[in-house]
Amino acid sequence: MGGTIAKRLLSAGYAVRGYNRTASKATALQEFGLVPVATPRDAALGASVVFSMVSDGDALAQVCVGQDGLLQGLGQDSIYVDLSTVGPAASESTRIAVREHGSRFLAAPVSGSVTTIEEGRLSFMVGGDEQTLESVRPVLLDIGPVITHVGTVEQAAAMKMAVNLSVAIQMIAFSEGVLLAERYGIEPDRSVDVLLHSVIASPMLAYRGRFLLDPPKDPWFTVALGRKDLRIMLDMAERVDLPLWSVSAAAPILAAAEALGYGQAELASVAEALRTMSGGTGCTSG
Repeated sequence: MGGTIAKRLLSAGYAVRGYNRTASKATALQEFGLVPVATPRDAALGASVVFSMVSDGDALAQVCVGQDGLLQGLGQDSIYVDLSTVGPAASESTRIAVREHGSRFLAAPVSGSVTTIEEGRLSFMVGGDEQTLESVRPVLLDIGPVITHVGTVEQAAAMKMAVNLSVAIQMIAFSEGVLLAERYGIEPDRSVDVLLHSVIASPMLAYRGRFLLDPPKDPWFTVALGRKDLRIMLDMAERVDLPLWSVSAAAPILAAAEALGYGQAELASVAEALRTMSGGTGCTSG
């Protein structure tokens, strides 16, 4: 998703320098005008707006305050916008580090997918100073049209978890529906089609549901990332004494899927894990 966002910024006419821990993912964007750099610090040097999008809180700390981190290149007038899906504590720690550096910070996790970005339909849930948001709003609008200020950076992170709570649970329920239909002799391609034309077809399932039959070569959202999010949700819920029954049920399913070797596979592969756990055979179309 980070690379697709970079392409939108490039197509909007911005000069973009980019860093990725897997260097080839940045160099692959050179044909679109991206200038690859060797460190987060190099990406931040001289930039008016700096974006990051990483997998978890540890990665965020490393890219921000680690060796050659972006804080070493971030200017006093720069705005740093983190688009990552992390917990409230990680987002707040980043805000404090950026404030102590003398720069401005926004947490702006997103809702959408690769296709959502390509189609210009990405939405942001933003936490931080509203005046800072107004300064960067034109840039965000060149990425996606929906920008909602939800409060503090911790509240933005919590809102993202509230959104993602449904992602894994919907995917598990969808997969179990396909498996139930299959046990009654209905081919997966037919049941997927029926489900995606029924009242349960959310926008997320509309693009991810068919991944049960034809997963993308490069996963959009992995089982491991889904499991990471559920762990954060359960930790958040414990802090406010809130039982999350559906998350508590989904977490061991994703843990089992990861144990079966599906951790780095697309989230839709949870269907194969569930089939394996129930003693079934592989999912085939046609």
